[in-house]
Amino acid sequence: MMTVMIDYIAGDSEKQWKEKDEVACVWMKREKVEKALAAINEHADFYRRLELAYNPNEQQAIFEEVKSKSWYVEGKNGQGKPFWNANALIVEKDDGEPHHIDAFWCGVFESFVRGKIVTSKQFKNKRK
Repeated sequence: MMTVMIDYIAGDSEKQWKEKDEVACVWMKREKVEKALAAINEHADFYRRLELAYNPNEQQAIFEEVKSKSWYVEGKNGQGKPFWNANALIVEKDDGEPHHIDAFWCGVFESFVRGKIVTSKQFKNKRK
């Protein structure tokens, strides 16, 4: 069994600290977990770009780009208009079915450092 371990920076208004946690999905097939890690890395890159984009036109261009990605999760704003739910993404399970995971490394005080594939012997949260 394998999963993806995320190293990220967390914090609050006074300080920052290093964290690591696993995504909420387990794979048996190496190629599927590698594909999930690639999606997580790509999502993190787009999220970073969005955080640095202060111009509304630049933000809209990023949204348009992410719509075609397999990991894209669409949300709805208060007026029912679609937007990129940047705190979530879709990965593919071993059976090919999509699986929704929370991007806990994205937030006001959180910052993605890296993701890596780990085996069941390395799991932080032991599973039965």
